[in-house]
Amino acid sequence: MKIVLATDGSPGSTIAAAFVAANLVPDFAAPVEVVTVSEWPSHDDGWEIGERIGASLPPEGSPLYAATDVLRRHAFPTTATVLAGRADTAIAGFARSVGAGLIVLGSRGLHGWRRAVAGSISSSVAHASSVPVLVAGTPGRVSRVVVGYDGSEPARAALDAAAGLPLAGPPEWVVCVAYEAAPPLASGIAPTMVAAIEDAYAADLAAAKGAAEVVAHEAVGMLAERGIIAPAAVGHGPAPDVLLDLASHAVPSLLVVGDRGQSTLRRLVLGSTSAALLGAGHVNILIAHGPPPGPLSGH
Repeated sequence: MKIVLATDGSPGSTIAAAFVAANLVPDFAAPVEVVTVSEWPSHDDGWEIGERIGASLPPEGSPLYAATDVLRRHAFPTTATVLAGRADTAIAGFARSVGAGLIVLGSRGLHGWRRAVAGSISSSVAHASSVPVLVAGTPGRVSRVVVGYDGSEPARAALDAAAGLPLAGPPEWVVCVAYEAAPPLASGIAPTMVAAIEDAYAADLAAAKGAAEVVAHEAVGMLAERGIIAPAAVGHGPAPDVLLDLASHAVPSLLVVGDRGQSTLRRLVLGSTSAALLGAGHVNILIAHGPPPGPLSGH
């Protein structure tokens, strides 16, 4: 798999490189493309290659150096490139141009790129890219992959992207489906109606849970077709909370979600789940758009 690792020389970028080194298998036929961006002072979508360093180790003063050095010390072949343009479109455009299957970057940039604060570059790249984006918040080996699934095409794309990762170790896999039902109003209700409303709410919760279990079964079946055995975890509550709960039990995890951004704000807003997870910090997240890049049949 061709991987593009985007770096600005910050500690977050070095964490992203360490994540790749700890979790993915080197592909000696496809060097990791380590890129940094020299931003133009404009807002258009143009980009270009500013400097192609190639297989040489970048100089120590370059923002490319630390990430490249980490990868090479773990036997990953690399090439280095300086891009010019706007960070999100330059990274996404370069990844498409080299046929990358994955973009990796850190969850927090500290300098070098405008807007590289609180994960905004991560969000922007995830939206600009048709290639799956992995945002790394921790450097070590993950032992659990938590697939957030809701039956949508972006969720299918994310599941497919995760199943295709060249993972170095066999992690535990879990399919996570969250469900909710609108709670009844607590005021303005006649006492004689309270019991009926509570019964209706309980029925809504039961129906939502049943629907979530059906969706989870679909995802479990799709992973089984790829040789991955994954139990289902169906949880009540907002999807980000349920996903983070599964990833918070002292088990280093990779969260997998689809990007369900609003079409009218395609360049500006991530879907609520992916945006909330990016805002949580210090978590590893794989985000993909639909439709999926390869066929996966449901059950």
